Amino acid sequence: MSAPASSIRTKAAKSDDTIDSAAWLKPSSAAILVATAPTNLLSYTSALVPAAECRLVQKLFGFEAQLCAFESVLRENGAELFFMPAPELFASSESYRHLTQLSGVDSARVIHFRFGMARHARLLKHAENLSVLAERHVCLPLTPSAHPFAAGNVLPAGISSVLLYEPVRPNAVRLGGGTLRSHTLSPAYVSRDIETALQRKSTQHAGAGRAAEHGAGLYVRSFAEFQPSLWLRNEAGEGPGGGSTDWRRVLALSQLSGIRDDASLGFVLIPWNLSHPASVIPDVVLKLCRTGNLHRAGYRPVLFPYNENGDSAQVIDALVVRARAALHATRGALRSVFLARLRSLDAAWMLPRLFSLAWIEAADPEQSWNVARLAALDIRSALLGQTIRPDADSSSVAFSLPSDEALPISVSDQFGDRAYSAPSVSTRGLAALVTRSLAEIRSGRDVRPLLHSRADDTMARPFAVSGHGRSGGGTMRKGEA
Repeated sequence: MSAPASSIRTKAAKSDDTIDSAAWLKPSSAAILVATAPTNLLSYTSALVPAAECRLVQKLFGFEAQLCAFESVLRENGAELFFMPAPELFASSESYRHLTQLSGVDSARVIHFRFGMARHARLLKHAENLSVLAERHVCLPLTPSAHPFAAGNVLPAGISSVLLYEPVRPNAVRLGGGTLRSHTLSPAYVSRDIETALQRKSTQHAGAGRAAEHGAGLYVRSFAEFQPSLWLRNEAGEGPGGGSTDWRRVLALSQLSGIRDDASLGFVLIPWNLSHPASVIPDVVLKLCRTGNLHRAGYRPVLFPYNENGDSAQVIDALVVRARAALHATRGALRSVFLARLRSLDAAWMLPRLFSLAWIEAADPEQSWNVARLAALDIRSALLGQTIRPDADSSSVAFSLPSDEALPISVSDQFGDRAYSAPSVSTRGLAALVTRSLAEIRSGRDVRPLLHSRADDTMARPFAVSGHGRSGGGTMRKGEA
């Protein structure tokens, strides 16, 4: 395979530490390339699988999406990446003989790429351990913790290098000190999988790929429909949203946006980092719910949780419970806030049709990666809270809303007790955000109907538009969804 990351040198036009998608993959010596991430171990029956066959919960954000894009670039350049669910299993010479047999690569050299949050990093013994890191922590705990990985910016001492997505000095350090080499990945490592999926969709002939055409890879549930057991199973039914009645209703109502100006309806995409302990997204959503008129507003917030594992999945259920308690008498509002997953990249084409704007938490450690990822889908971002990078690409960032409130957050988990002061937006600031977002959604964009074929029309029944009402069940009024 390639030379180790520590010996990579790049073209003169780039930073000395930039990894180009082709330059470092030219074969020079054989190696077994393996990736690990904090996924559910129970999903696998083998100790090693091709990375392209990983069973991922979603593929839009977080370590799962980063693994998808990384594997796509390597495959494009003729290299095979394997996924190892439990790196702890490989520690002896005997286990490494099994590794050689499973991979089909006769080499004693193993390069291990660890994806995911720094505080969840793991090592593979007798391998070159590299951390692929999209995090840049700017909201650190105010109180110290005895756990060495509590702050989120400390990597195990066995990590030899860190691969970053932007040419900045890493704010991660190695446990025990010592030099931590860093290299910058080219933009292809952010978006190649999405670009490939969109290109495949554009060349797909009419009638091909029924599941992809119907958007079965986009799983959506409203707060009213959400059930923890179904969410954990990640099951989906036919059509966009996996059979969600509330989602079909708002899709049908969005069709009225192209017919009636008074029924204008848009969607806002909200990435939610479940492994960011100081995330203000739950607070923002609850403030939206408490306004009392969310179901009559001209937009629908759609949360895309990511970096989900066994410890963080319960955070979703906790937010839904709090929202239901706040809206016990307003079920219409619960049917207007959604949780979503992009389960398959075959449904990625739907996202730019649905969303033109995303709300990005500026203090999210993966903020920059999320903005770049969405830009590949032609979705612009609005930064919530204090702007971290005022020099951000203006073509990707629509606007930034400064923080006007500090939200105190207390966390108690396996990393100890911590307190944060997270930059957030007040109720007044949120109103300004909504107003500006609606203007952004409605300005300069042609209506791109999601239901565009006869086959798709059947998915919206009984909510299909017929004149100013709907067929098969009465009249749809503005705000009914």
